Amino acid sequence: MQESPAIPTRSGPNITHTYYGILPYIWTENPVTIFGTTFRGNHDLADLKASDAENLKKLFQIFYLRYNERISQMSYAIVQLIENNPEPQFKRLSAAQQLLAFILNKYSYRYEQSTLYLLRLGTLHVPVQQSNGPIVLESPRPSVSGGWETVPAYIGLRNIDNRFKKAISVRLDAKIYGNSDMHNFGVLTHLERLVDQQSRTSEDWPIVRLLETKPERMGNDTFLERVFRSLKWYNQSTSNTLESEEAGLVFLATAFECLLEVSLSESEMEGEAVKGARRNPGVTEHFVRSLQTLLGPVPRLPEWATQFYNARSAAIHRGRAEAHHFLAGPSKHKGQQLSIKSLADLGMMIYRICFTTVLAGHFAAEKFDLAGSFFHTQELVNRVIKVLKDTNKSPDDKLREVQRISSSIRNYGIEAITESTVYEATALLLDVFLQMAPPMDAGLKAAMEELAASAKLKGNPAVYESMSMFMRFFPRGIWPDDSLKGNERLIAIGVYKFLGWASHATILFHEQRARGN
Repeated sequence: MQESPAIPTRSGPNITHTYYGILPYIWTENPVTIFGTTFRGNHDLADLKASDAENLKKLFQIFYLRYNERISQMSYAIVQLIENNPEPQFKRLSAAQQLLAFILNKYSYRYEQSTLYLLRLGTLHVPVQQSNGPIVLESPRPSVSGGWETVPAYIGLRNIDNRFKKAISVRLDAKIYGNSDMHNFGVLTHLERLVDQQSRTSEDWPIVRLLETKPERMGNDTFLERVFRSLKWYNQSTSNTLESEEAGLVFLATAFECLLEVSLSESEMEGEAVKGARRNPGVTEHFVRSLQTLLGPVPRLPEWATQFYNARSAAIHRGRAEAHHFLAGPSKHKGQQLSIKSLADLGMMIYRICFTTVLAGHFAAEKFDLAGSFFHTQELVNRVIKVLKDTNKSPDDKLREVQRISSSIRNYGIEAITESTVYEATALLLDVFLQMAPPMDAGLKAAMEELAASAKLKGNPAVYESMSMFMRFFPRGIWPDDSLKGNERLIAIGVYKFLGWASHATILFHEQRARGN
């Protein structure tokens, strides 16, 4: 093994490489999609390109659980990475792996169980005298002696910290082992059953919803960014390779900070971290209030929060916590206090409940479109125009976005609405929708084309006539034809919802003009 930059970043035209994401300690019988990445079992190579199938077969041969014990069942995903801009895909893969690690931890599996390798076929420039590394424990020496040589290899990265920064290069004749404790995991985890168990548990529905979330949202969704940043620290607190309990406490505290947007830092106390925290309860009170807002008035929760906070502070500033267990009972009689459970174990349980509750609130706000209640209809029309003019979005993405925006239009009045923007949005929307060529009646299609042409003129009489002709196809209200299914129907609902509002606005503008004349 050699550690070197696996994906060089350079300017110029985009070059796409095929990488193979390998989960060596997790297996699935049927494909499972996690946050946009689909994993399949290593037995399932049907319908793959011959080159992909051949590379995967070679890769499956080099993963070992321990000496001479090859892993026979594992999972893989095929990933396309743009050489000079891999970060967006890294974020998606890392999010999928962090979600997987979070689910595994529910069943007492450690973070390492979800280790993800990202590899592709390449070459490696190596010295003839090959030294053993922490991952590749065996590597036959080349027949020649001295100097350097170029050999076939799998090059890529291993995700150990949510950033895909551990670059690795592995010879084809090498063996990849897990860390020294990996063999203690015993039976390999079944991914499909694991995800299915989540969907069958009513309290885990927010996790399932997150699993199904489109990864494209990562780019501009600060909430998701915060969620996965928090998840990263939580998962690292469960790592099998932590050198001390103090490290786990610090990681878990950071996870709470990210999730709840609270600060557990006492830097303003100028050095007396532990004593200062006890004298000034403001930090822990903020932490407790955040917990009680989510969980209600749980008995002894404030005591746990205080002890957890103090242990975390001592770990950071003194390198050692005075106590690792939650002590219950009168604080004045410490010798009589009862040791209930470790602070970290209780903290993990509390974190998981908080995590699920935060997600549930977020998804409920989305379901009822709370955000849309704070926008004027004119602002929504402007957003529709901006989305439809975005040359970086595909037609499908544009219409999906319009569907979300249209669901926020609730005020059917035209006060403070600019008439020309309504027609501009209508024309742009119909142009994109007709590009998708959904199945529809020939007369309806002709009416849409006529409406798009009239709307481009932005003159009310022409638009009103074309809109009236279009609306004749919907005597009982505008709604997609039953022949549209799945994604096509979802997109059409959003398009027709906006057109329904636009037709109402057009009538009001027409009546307003008639009264003015």
